[in-house]
Amino acid sequence: MGNAIKTVIFSFILVVLFSCDNSFLYKNNDVIYNLNDTIKILNDRTYSDLEVSLYPGVNTKYTIIQFPGWMVFSSYEGKIIDGKILLNFRTQNIPVTTDYGFYLGILQLQVDGYGIFQIRVFYWNAGNPEMEITPRSLEIGKKQEVSFTIKNTTDGLLFWELTDFPEWLSLSSTRGMVSSNGSVTIFVTVNREGMDPGIYQDSFLIKSNYRDSVIKVPVNMEVSEAGAVAAGVIIEGEVTDAEYRKSTNTLLICTKQPNRLIVYNANDDTSQIISLDKSPACVSFSPDGKHAAVGYNLAEVSKVDLVNMQIENSVEIDIIPFDIVYGENDWCYVTPYVDQWTNLRNVNLSSGETIKSEIDIYERTKIIKQPGKDFLVGTCFSLSWEKIYIFKINSNNIINDTIVEVHMPTKGIWLSEDGDKVYCGTGKVYRIPDYDDLKLTMVTSYSPIAIFDEYPGAVNWIEQNGTTDRLYVSESYYDITPSVIKVFNASNYNLIKEIPVTGTLVDQTLYPNEAIYLFSDKEGMRIFMIKKDKEEFGQTNNIWSFDVIDVE
Repeated sequence: MGNAIKTVIFSFILVVLFSCDNSFLYKNNDVIYNLNDTIKILNDRTYSDLEVSLYPGVNTKYTIIQFPGWMVFSSYEGKIIDGKILLNFRTQNIPVTTDYGFYLGILQLQVDGYGIFQIRVFYWNAGNPEMEITPRSLEIGKKQEVSFTIKNTTDGLLFWELTDFPEWLSLSSTRGMVSSNGSVTIFVTVNREGMDPGIYQDSFLIKSNYRDSVIKVPVNMEVSEAGAVAAGVIIEGEVTDAEYRKSTNTLLICTKQPNRLIVYNANDDTSQIISLDKSPACVSFSPDGKHAAVGYNLAEVSKVDLVNMQIENSVEIDIIPFDIVYGENDWCYVTPYVDQWTNLRNVNLSSGETIKSEIDIYERTKIIKQPGKDFLVGTCFSLSWEKIYIFKINSNNIINDTIVEVHMPTKGIWLSEDGDKVYCGTGKVYRIPDYDDLKLTMVTSYSPIAIFDEYPGAVNWIEQNGTTDRLYVSESYYDITPSVIKVFNASNYNLIKEIPVTGTLVDQTLYPNEAIYLFSDKEGMRIFMIKKDKEEFGQTNNIWSFDVIDVE
């Protein structure tokens, strides 16, 4: 745009040197009137009946006596009818205007009986841009945010403007310029507040100097049940836990304020809401995926029917749950939120029977289980010296006094799909150690079998997919570095690629995100992310969102 600035600075020199003048036919002692309007024209255009207004009631003749050299008129004389003049001309480049930019000139008209009227002429030499819109229609569906790209595929300056969009759409920008072979991405955000459920169809216009075109962009959007989630949707409230079951392609999301269990079906991108009367803290699928166990912020757990979408039974227990795992025959296993040295609980979700394990564990112990395995793996977050627990589940579905303790830093643990390996947030991989069926065994050291990331950032989640032999690691950093999903080969642990975690646009502000929960479908074709805005100076806006990404 340096040429454009240069030409504005020297606009008066341009007018003097490159204007045509017929004023020798007239005496120059006529009064000159300045019109407040401005004629705006583009290069390589023909203008027919371009209206210029003088004053109402003026009916006489005019002659063009001075004009910029880049205006070529079909006639330099004409009539004024009720103060209106219709000009017919074409534009052309002259040596000074061959560079792209903005140019200012003066058009003077000798009006019989009145004097000389002059009007500013604003000339844009924008070249001849070609515009490409991708995609040409927006299928928003249940998403919160989508985007499209405006691209200038040739030389020239492409000026564009978005107009006539529905009130439930917000656009990150509504006008701008794209230079030669450049592009701009526009983010489109949906506001469904107060809208009834249903399908909404509308459109907006893209106006530009691409052949003076106006392009209509259709928009389709769906409003579903309040609180439902879909790809690209902001999650209302604060997410407290989530779990995904590959066998049913179903995701459970617990939120508080509002208190809900969201059941997302990845087969058809639909979701249902189960309202809760207390804040959920943790959730776990039953082995068949038809039920869920939910622990709350008070001493209670519930059995939830995921077929009929309702709470089937609730059981009062003697601890506040920190984590919960659903086992066989309606038994679940619960670790306590408080008390330093305490015990795991075995709870039957149907009968209400509760059995206190004799194993001493520390408060806030995270536990995980793979379907078909007769053990739990746990780790403690509240100890400066971390450890891995392995809890043996006996034939009566009770965990009592059989355990392995492995002292080592973990920074979080995740199991492989086959349950034979444990991935740690330290970037190391361990085999599940054998446990002694008769007595407690304590292991003071344990060697990793692999290192997938020697210096990882803060690891939020690790997801292994056996179908594609991929390991997905959600990492975040405390500086301005964007959060990423690192993709490793799950056999040799070579880094394959990194996937940036996109931000969330709220009220025209783009918040950077980190993926707190990360899952992949059975086929390994898609990954599901539950994202949260990153902390900045220890503060967060607590914006949660859900996203789905297609992967190779």
